[in-house]
Amino acid sequence: MKQLQYLDLSWSNFSRSITPQLGNLTNLRSLDLSWNDFGGIPIPGFIGSMKRLQHLHLQNCHFSHIVPSQLGNLSNLQSLDLRWNYFGRIPIPKFIGSMKQLQHLDLSWCYFCGSIPPQLGNLTEVRSLDLSSNDFGGIRIPEFIGSLKKLQQLSLVDSQFSRIVPPQLANLTNLRSLGLSKNDFGGIPIPEFIGSMKQLHHMFLSRSNFIGIIPPQIGNLTDLHSLDLSCNSLCSGSLSPHGFVLESLKILDLSNNHFNGSMPDLRVFPSLTELHLSKNNFTGSIPVSISQLSELRVLDLSGNALEDSVPLSIGHLSKLQGLDLSNNSLEGLVSESHFSKLHKLRILNIASNWSPPFQLDRLYLVRCNVGPYFPKWLQTRRNLAILYLISANIRDEAPNWLGSMSPRLEYLFLSYNQIRGTLLDLSLTSIKYMDLSYNQFLGPLSLLPPNATVINLGGNMLSASMSSICKTRLQDLQIFDLSNNQLEGMVPNCWENMPLLWYLNLANNNFSGEIPGSLGSLDSLYVLQLHGNNLFGEMPYNLRLCQSLRLIDVGGNKLTGEISTWIGQMYEMIILNLRGNKLHGSIPPEICNLTNIQVLDLSINNLSSIIPDCFDNFTLLSSESISGTYAYVNTRFGGYETWEYAYSSFKWKGLCGDPLPMCLEDSLKLSTTNSRDNMNDNDGNIFSFMQEVGISMGFGFGMVLEIGSMSGLLSSYPNGDEAEMQVLELNEGAQSHGL
Repeated sequence: MKQLQYLDLSWSNFSRSITPQLGNLTNLRSLDLSWNDFGGIPIPGFIGSMKRLQHLHLQNCHFSHIVPSQLGNLSNLQSLDLRWNYFGRIPIPKFIGSMKQLQHLDLSWCYFCGSIPPQLGNLTEVRSLDLSSNDFGGIRIPEFIGSLKKLQQLSLVDSQFSRIVPPQLANLTNLRSLGLSKNDFGGIPIPEFIGSMKQLHHMFLSRSNFIGIIPPQIGNLTDLHSLDLSCNSLCSGSLSPHGFVLESLKILDLSNNHFNGSMPDLRVFPSLTELHLSKNNFTGSIPVSISQLSELRVLDLSGNALEDSVPLSIGHLSKLQGLDLSNNSLEGLVSESHFSKLHKLRILNIASNWSPPFQLDRLYLVRCNVGPYFPKWLQTRRNLAILYLISANIRDEAPNWLGSMSPRLEYLFLSYNQIRGTLLDLSLTSIKYMDLSYNQFLGPLSLLPPNATVINLGGNMLSASMSSICKTRLQDLQIFDLSNNQLEGMVPNCWENMPLLWYLNLANNNFSGEIPGSLGSLDSLYVLQLHGNNLFGEMPYNLRLCQSLRLIDVGGNKLTGEISTWIGQMYEMIILNLRGNKLHGSIPPEICNLTNIQVLDLSINNLSSIIPDCFDNFTLLSSESISGTYAYVNTRFGGYETWEYAYSSFKWKGLCGDPLPMCLEDSLKLSTTNSRDNMNDNDGNIFSFMQEVGISMGFGFGMVLEIGSMSGLLSSYPNGDEAEMQVLELNEGAQSHGL
């Protein structure tokens, strides 16, 4: 090992200490200990004995206190990386200046303070120097940095430098990247000498208290790729097209300044991919010439005083992914012509008070940055039948007009936002398909749309009783999800009001009491999910009438009594989970009639240790090879999976658990989104079956159930004359949602 030259121990989960025997590796050229957690110990001094080291990487190792002086012996070191350690507000060690072969020095995020030792001026070979995110207490940038003429990358970001930018930096003619952001230079202009750094590719001067105009000398930086001057006090006249022409510039950020007047002729930046001019005071029209920025991906003109109409030429920016024109004084028509070629658009923010001139039948805004508020113009879309605002970054209370904005509204999809407040009374609406899941709705369950086929309210903060569902006969309801809320009280006993229900998910709430017998009236029920509540008593005898059931999950409750013999009559059952209850007695031999069963979990109960001989009847569970035989249950709701079982890629283990040999691992771990562990792992015996099986559950317009070669499809799709509908689609692949 003493001949070892390269040792990489990064990301190795080492902690607390470093063995001193590492110091015996005297031929080591490169040592990387980064991304370990050594718990605040100092850097070991013995590293200084590795005198042939050329590369030492100690970033994010949770070292602290001092940097040992023994490191000064590493005279051959070419790169030293100490970033993201905590050295307790000590000065940068002077001995680093003796490492004259250094080419790369990174001391960022080290909590150094005080002055910068002039000895660093001896590092004449250094190419990259990063002193960012330290606290140098308002000192000036040291002039000696200008003598490091081989520097290509210099980052002094967020290091509490102030007053002036030393003109000696003009000597850094090889500099490719300059970062001076987040310092306070006291209201001085941007130094003109920066224009002499003709090799610059990237310049970051944001949040540095610069004032005045952008010096025209920046036009000399013909290789500049990115320029960030945001969040300063730069003012009018700075964007004269005669000031500079930067054909290489790709990213320009001038946001949060004091520019006013008309927007400049942007043709001087023909290669731009990002243009940020927000929060200035530009007036007049958006220039038509903007269409010539054919490479533009992001355009942010928000927070100005722009007027007139949005030019149709914006619609020619076919590579545009983000467009923000909000908080201006724009007016006129915004039509589909503006968006017809913007196939890659992901983020659109026009204005909170913008009202489109067209009446939509369908609106799809999926993963578009519509928020944080509900678009007010939706209130006047009287013909809207389908509304998708999924993952739209809405962080607002649901407006009172939401349910009444359109008498034609049948599809309301608002999932994966942060919509607050109580649920609206939707009992007078025509909504048939509703997904409000994964928001922040709270309070009691309101009256539901009486004609609904699908209702998904999972993943909110609904509380109190759900007894209000008994006030409405939901005769068309097929899919009902209230999982992952805070509902409590007894599960209502009025399920005969939902005769077509085939999917019911009440998992992970605080329901108590007995499972209601009226569930037995649901002769179409495929899936019953009651996992993770506080239900007690026995399984209702009437449930045997639900002969279509493929999945029963009552795990993680407090059910008592014996396993009912009638379960053996549920011949279509694929998944049966009784895990984590207080069931007792023996396993009834009738359970062996479930010849289609693929997942059976009776563990963590108080069952006797006698296992029926007839378990050999489980042909699907007894075969190690199950190719061609599987259960796949998939329901889709708006293209989003809202919960899933974690039964995937299991290998056959046979029967295990007391009184048989110990299982190597818990065989079936049932998982739902935001699930709560409501099981007592100390209760009863543990035994279970395993077979390789992949099952995915979600919500949707349809359900696909395949058992071997058998498949069934239940689906509903929106009706209407396609030729008469106007559609605004701003999401990729809206057709994939079945519409």
